[in-house]
Amino acid sequence: MTNAPAIDRIRRRTGEGGVGFSWAVLSFVILAAAGAIGMALTQPWLFPSMGPTVMLMFGSAEHPSSRPVNAFVGHAVGIVVGVGCLFLFGMEGKPPAPVAGLSVGYVLAGALSVALTMLILQLIKLPHAPAGATTMIISLGIIATPLGILSMAGALAFTILATFGLSWLLWRPKQPWKEEQKEPPKPIPAPAPSPAAAPSPEPASGHAAGQGDAPPAVRRRDIRRS
Repeated sequence: MTNAPAIDRIRRRTGEGGVGFSWAVLSFVILAAAGAIGMALTQPWLFPSMGPTVMLMFGSAEHPSSRPVNAFVGHAVGIVVGVGCLFLFGMEGKPPAPVAGLSVGYVLAGALSVALTMLILQLIKLPHAPAGATTMIISLGIIATPLGILSMAGALAFTILATFGLSWLLWRPKQPWKEEQKEPPKPIPAPAPSPAAAPSPEPASGHAAGQGDAPPAVRRRDIRRS
């Protein structure tokens, strides 16, 4: 019995095509289930930003932005910012942009909602790109009623939890969505200073240097020759 994650065993047996097929089947199951719940409740439980979240959490589980906390916080910020921009430019209660067409208010609301969502998520270090679609859905009036926004939050929570649960089953015992805690690098000790070299004795100059240390017999012969 191997302890390797199921996704690694699938990759060894069938290659990347098998992994992609597994992600595709699971994505279909989760989004179809969300859509079925929406049909039963007659509420919008299937909308564009759910697809990128599922793809990111399945296909890029090692990426920090695919963590469940990033997904929950990202979409929550997107919803709040989208509602704020919708009211800021006075577009609440008006026909959505796809029906009535773009207006100055919708253009400003849509652009500002994405910019603010990205800024906030970057500042709190919890980026999640699909949240940009969530905030635009609201700021463009596509889903803008209180009940619709509440249903939107419920659909996102269901999708994130279901995707994370299936991803956990396939990846365990690994947990790629958790950031590795890296130990700080240990300081490199400075090299010990080398001991100062003792000064070498200077050679004696002149006659003393050449003959001062000569044996006595050699010195006498030199004197006689001179």
